[in-house]
Amino acid sequence: MFVKPAPGEPTVATWVFDAEVEDPTGSVAALGIDGNGGVSWVRDEPQALRIDHGIAIVPNQPWANTAGAGGIVSTEGGALVAGSGLVQPES
Repeated sequence: MFVKPAPGEPTVATWVFDAEVEDPTGSVAALGIDGNGGVSWVRDEPQALRIDHGIAIVPNQPWANTAGAGGIVSTEGGALVAGSGLVQPES
């Protein structure tokens, strides 16, 4: 999985998962960038969600999520595993 800034949305990050995911069933606060949890989300693609974090999103900020964050599961039913990394540049 990786995270990148959403084009034209300065406080939004695109979270791309390694499988198609269902919509979150709970708060996305456990999907964090630079210590700031998600406050809202919209579907981007079958494998991606756009999450608003309420802060400017820029490359190299640290991101992390806890296992099962937001109740997100793959379309196959597997739970979201914990992860972390750095925000990638916009593509």
